[in-house]
Amino acid sequence: MKDFQALIGEWHGEGEVPMEPPMKISVEAKLERLGEFIVMRSVGEPAEMPDSVSIIGGAPDGEPQPMHYFDSRGVKRLFMMAIEGSTWKIWRAPGEDWKGPRRTGLQPALHRRDLG
Repeated sequence: MKDFQALIGEWHGEGEVPMEPPMKISVEAKLERLGEFIVMRSVGEPAEMPDSVSIIGGAPDGEPQPMHYFDSRGVKRLFMMAIEGSTWKIWRAPGEDWKGPRRTGLQPALHRRDLG
């Protein structure tokens, strides 16, 4: 979990969902440690974006970490995540059978806030 230390803090993201008309989105996210785990909370706009909480961790250090996702719609999912160099990768966990809306083309831009 040492690889994930750079993610701890408060973040702001902006993007656009490719639909007609395009929907602009923004999100506030906070990542913090809870013992050996990381908790990620996010709140987004517009109202169609669900608020969510994720619990990250549980695998041995240096391996992809499970990310248990829960949102305000009652959706729960299991993702895997890893840090490779300066890239944060998130993907659906093997065996996860989610056939929801595709998000192809969603290009959020994340910016870390200075907490000092």
